[in-house]
Amino acid sequence: MRKFLKDFSRAEIREIAINYSQEPVVSRWSEVYGISADMLKKLLYKAIYDCIVENDVAKIILESVRKRAILHSEEGKNAALYSFSKKCEMLISARKAFMLPDEEAILLTREYASSSLSKKQFCAENALTCSLFDRTLIHVTCDCMVEDDVVDALEEKALSSDLYDEITVNELFEKIAKARRRFTQVHS
Repeated sequence: MRKFLKDFSRAEIREIAINYSQEPVVSRWSEVYGISADMLKKLLYKAIYDCIVENDVAKIILESVRKRAILHSEEGKNAALYSFSKKCEMLISARKAFMLPDEEAILLTREYASSSLSKKQFCAENALTCSLFDRTLIHVTCDCMVEDDVVDALEEKALSSDLYDEITVNELFEKIAKARRRFTQVHS
């Protein structure tokens, strides 16, 4: 039995969270994955906080956990529900600001720049939300954490995508170039 969060990959956590969101029965998924109910709860919170699952899945999980808390709370013991509600609000807020560690962000950016996968496919394969990956790409490129050829490859990839028009892509990468120059000037 795996006992620590670090024993689970992002892909495994995503699978568990998605399965739970489709059938929110703690005992079932604890048994299927050979984990305690407490570990399942930790994995679900990690899936939400670390942007492993998309917002719609996160909301389903939080709603099912909220319903369980209501069912298991005794009348007059609303403090636990209030505490849980605050924790959910914190998770959703923190999720919007969550960033990957720099080493992982750099590695993923380089892998994406050289891959033939679309952004959506790459995010799915790496258990990332698209919004987290967008923040990651901006952070890594603007803060000069990757080489110019990686940024050029990202620009080419964006230009070849049907999702973005050329003007929008050019404007974005002009802003990135300015940010990279500013970062270089400040840190030289």
